[in-house]
Amino acid sequence: MNFKKISHIILLGILFTVSCREDYETSIPSQDLSFSEDEIFLNTVFTDIPSSTYTLTVTNNENKDISIPSIFLEKGASSLYSIEVDGNQNNEEQYDDVLIRNNDFITIYVTITAENSVNSLYEDKIIFNLGNQTQEIKLSSVIENVELFRPDDDNTHYEITSDTTWDNTTSKIIYEGLLVKEGATLTIEKGTKVYFYTDSELVVEGGGELIINGTKDELVNFSGYRTEPQYDTIIGTWNKIGLEENAMAKINYAYIKGGTTALEVIKAEAELTNTQIYNSEQFGLYGENATIMASNLVVNHARRYGVFLNEGGYYDFIQCTLVNYWPYTSNEEVALYVSNTKSENGELTYGNLKANFKNSIIYSPESDGLRMFIDTENAGAILDFDTNLINEISGEINLSGAGFSNTIINQNPLLKEATNFSSNDLQLTVASPALNVGNITVANTVPKDLLDVNRTLSPDLGAYELE
Repeated sequence: MNFKKISHIILLGILFTVSCREDYETSIPSQDLSFSEDEIFLNTVFTDIPSSTYTLTVTNNENKDISIPSIFLEKGASSLYSIEVDGNQNNEEQYDDVLIRNNDFITIYVTITAENSVNSLYEDKIIFNLGNQTQEIKLSSVIENVELFRPDDDNTHYEITSDTTWDNTTSKIIYEGLLVKEGATLTIEKGTKVYFYTDSELVVEGGGELIINGTKDELVNFSGYRTEPQYDTIIGTWNKIGLEENAMAKINYAYIKGGTTALEVIKAEAELTNTQIYNSEQFGLYGENATIMASNLVVNHARRYGVFLNEGGYYDFIQCTLVNYWPYTSNEEVALYVSNTKSENGELTYGNLKANFKNSIIYSPESDGLRMFIDTENAGAILDFDTNLINEISGEINLSGAGFSNTIINQNPLLKEATNFSSNDLQLTVASPALNVGNITVANTVPKDLLDVNRTLSPDLGAYELE
């Protein structure tokens, strides 16, 4: 046998030996695993709607490959949670012999789908059986029982055709749209949560009415249906609450967040008290030849205008905080726009305007707090801006001229956390120029602030009275 044949035989023997052994030798862990999170809170989830997927990593800190004997949910097959280990779906109740290379990690994906239940806290654990010990990661979620409002195939909106009351025993989710028809009233009681699916809206038809009966301690909340903290900074996840011509709304203690236009009032009537509007993609409040009475109204963070009032109308705003601390670059970022005209497709339309703004803060740090366009030839305009803090950096409005009195001009109101998308805390600080300068006669018409604090002695400007 020549040398070449002997070499081939030896090589084949080596290959056969290698192929018959395990690629890697593993053992159970001799050290604790490291977790990216020791506890996961999956925020609020809704019955029968899967949650977002949460991820966590599990790290092997040893200089050797390890095999975890098993990973499973403590509640097993009955758990509302489901886990996926390193991208491997498993229909069994647990994952066995899970390999982690030396100084490497695996990823676990966690979701929850809640069944019908009362609002409650639901908990489980991911258990890691390491052979001679166990480790765990706690899972918890708040489950909200919800009612879904979805139009049938023949309609774009779910229709409310008779007087209807929503209470807080269940949360509400609107898919696509909900329409309050002529002659019907939708009443939403304190503590109710209303969620909008992507691009959905609530519209009140002419002759219909929306009544919101929140309280200081039990607001009526309107927001997108994703409640995870990262969605606090995402705007325009739903469309609007809209009042069509001749519709009416009485809104008390509502909290409206994340709409494209949070509240749209077109040739309709709205009374807004103790209401907060935040994080809007276009407008916080849009009025078109409308009648809007507002007190203790707070508006902040709109990409275009916090409050946009055009084509005339009647507006009476008392003790309001209208600011726009929009954090990103924009051509507008204005707190308040007022006009007796409307521009659409290059054409102007007109409407008589009467606008009263008293004891209020109207401010934008990067733009004008107030912008106006008043046509004196084609429509009337009566303005009464009495005792307000207003900034207007473009110099186009004479804040000391006709229609303006007792104005604090171009001063920072020094609010607490106005730039924070999540907290939107617009209370006054102790150094604010808006302290103790309000008109007492005006304040007596709205004697309590948004937090039910008395303001009749030395009233501050805006919706909040510093105690």
